[in-house]
Amino acid sequence: LFRSIAAVLVLGIVQGAYSAEIIRGAIQAIPHGQIEAARAYGIERWLLVRRILLPSMLPYAMAGLSNLWLVLVKDSALISIVGYSELLSVGKQAAGSTK
Repeated sequence: LFRSIAAVLVLGIVQGAYSAEIIRGAIQAIPHGQIEAARAYGIERWLLVRRILLPSMLPYAMAGLSNLWLVLVKDSALISIVGYSELLSVGKQAAGSTK
């Protein structure tokens, strides 16, 4: 149980860091003039994010985030196999010691 919680925590931290970098890059890819124009119109910050930033950054972030999703699926499968092999080796050791 502890190993599975640790695996989920590690995968979450690593994927979160990569996702943050992808989103940061997608936001930086948006032309700054769009943000300046929204501020000139007096659009509030949350409305600016919801109606201008998110739709504009989505095409830039989609490829990187989908790639991260595939990496997460591969890593989670790898962690499950490592846990399974450890479980088998512990069972083999227990069987060898008790005969």
